Amino acid sequence: VEMPVVVESGGAWECNKMTRAKKRVAEVLKAPNITPAEKNGAYERLAAAAAANDKATVGFKTLEDWEKNVPGANTLPGWQNGWFLCTRRLPPARAISKAQSVWHVTSNPAGLRAVAGIILIGRSFNTTQIGQALTLLRNHYQVQNTHEKAMLEQYMADEARYMRANNLTQFIQQTPAGREGLFPSSVLFLEQARRLASKNPQESSALLAKVSGSFADQSLPDAIMNTDTKEVQGDCVVLALPASGPVASIGQKIRTGAEVAQQELGQDGLKLQIEFIDTDEANWIQKLNQLPATCTVVGGPLQTQAYQQAKEASLLKQRHFFTFLPQLADQTEEGMIAWRFFPSHQDQIDTLLQFTVDTLGVKNIGVFYPDDTYGKGMMDLFKNRAPKFGAAVTTLSYEPDASITWTDTVGAMMDTKKTGKPAPDAIFLPDRWKNMDPLTNSFLYYGDNKMVMLGTTLWEQGLTGKFVPQADKYSLAVFPGAWNNDNMPSALMISGGADFWVGLGYDFVHFASSMSINNQLPPANVTKRAQQAQNMRWSIAPLSWNDSGKARQSLYLFTPTSKGMTVVDVPRFKTLRAKILSGETSQGVAQDGNSPSALSPVPRPSHKLELEKATQ
Repeated sequence: VEMPVVVESGGAWECNKMTRAKKRVAEVLKAPNITPAEKNGAYERLAAAAAANDKATVGFKTLEDWEKNVPGANTLPGWQNGWFLCTRRLPPARAISKAQSVWHVTSNPAGLRAVAGIILIGRSFNTTQIGQALTLLRNHYQVQNTHEKAMLEQYMADEARYMRANNLTQFIQQTPAGREGLFPSSVLFLEQARRLASKNPQESSALLAKVSGSFADQSLPDAIMNTDTKEVQGDCVVLALPASGPVASIGQKIRTGAEVAQQELGQDGLKLQIEFIDTDEANWIQKLNQLPATCTVVGGPLQTQAYQQAKEASLLKQRHFFTFLPQLADQTEEGMIAWRFFPSHQDQIDTLLQFTVDTLGVKNIGVFYPDDTYGKGMMDLFKNRAPKFGAAVTTLSYEPDASITWTDTVGAMMDTKKTGKPAPDAIFLPDRWKNMDPLTNSFLYYGDNKMVMLGTTLWEQGLTGKFVPQADKYSLAVFPGAWNNDNMPSALMISGGADFWVGLGYDFVHFASSMSINNQLPPANVTKRAQQAQNMRWSIAPLSWNDSGKARQSLYLFTPTSKGMTVVDVPRFKTLRAKILSGETSQGVAQDGNSPSALSPVPRPSHKLELEKATQ
């Protein structure tokens, strides 16, 4: 009879009372009269329940502790079963990687390699690799008792549903006559019979006859044949994008990147179903509602109006939205009912402040902004964020449509005799690139060619593929961006090149696949999945999420050149600024030290912040 504390610890885990269970298991392991069987049972129950409660990390830590305290624990069926269950709970790519790391170490216990092989047969192996794995799996199966054999059959049946149709068909065709009933072939024949039951009943029955009486679990054939006759499609991801309206071209770019990622994952044996919903259609909410509940993760929408429609239709309570918006209308909602998968205005400003204050040591900053909604918003945000970095800010607005007045307006900030204050050492200019020439001339009129000029991603769209006259005026100018061609994955190069929008779709599909969410989870659990998935290789600037579910993007810094823009070389930038401040040179030398004609090709733009304004 198990000790009461052992029973209670298992019950606590099954009820998802994790903290209490940890405490009770610790008591189990410290109990003076605990038997080896009770100790192993406590660990086994802990690992299995952790997997059942979707806490694979806790399960693996339990297995690690078990092996540390019980030498040779990984040879025990309970340990191996716990490893299998926890590995199945990992995102697909990580599950395959973990299984491969076990399978390829031939010194690992045969039982552990066998359960790793089961995962790989279902998700990764081709028919040749499956054939190479059969001997180990059959030999291991044959020495097990009936209970363990039945468990292995169930494990193989669960994983067989992930097999690609062509792999499974080819395996069936290549299996020699008389060997159909040997494990794991028996289970794979059963899976093929299940898939053919509705479209080819005769062949399905013939396959069943070949494996009749081959199972330790005699109820398995009926249980399998009574389930859905389709192969498992893998995780499902939804992309809610405009496909027929004024920004349909952007939606198509995101879709292109998503499909490249889907194809790439498929080559690795990872099935991913993508459902595309056109948010320009009047009934898009209805179409999204009709998708299976397993299509839980939604990328988008791209427009605030569509997000509001989803919110009003209570879709945010049914699925997990990772929006392609700079910010949510109610920012308290981020990490609670929706998440952000897009650079924010604050990401831009923080990137500029980190460079200006932390890297250059500049703390006296001016903000010269157009008196419009965008300019005021960026000024307010910059003014609010600057003190957190230890910077002092002076602000001044100008009339956006009255360029003839700009020079006089600049004087109110730069004429130190009138202001009685030192001129700023850096100036934030949240305006379009087309206005930078007259604005820069206004500052030069007052003799200041030493200021660091700070722009936004609006500069990026104006600079792309453009010739920049008098680029030397912008030697000390920088602006943030989320896309750098030098970081483009090879898959996107092969597909014909990319920009931010293509990279956004590509990264989102990889991110969503790594999260592997197919049911509704509490917000904190979604955030944890996002934090685990964020360690992937990004094509756009990397995103990360804090414990509250708030996203942050580590943006790149660019500087204008005669041929558009290039990534800032920080050491060279600092050296050039020091020379300009000392009078050794002026803002007339290219930031990379080369002549304009020698500059490298320009990265394409990341995104247009005007999108929100145009599509509200």
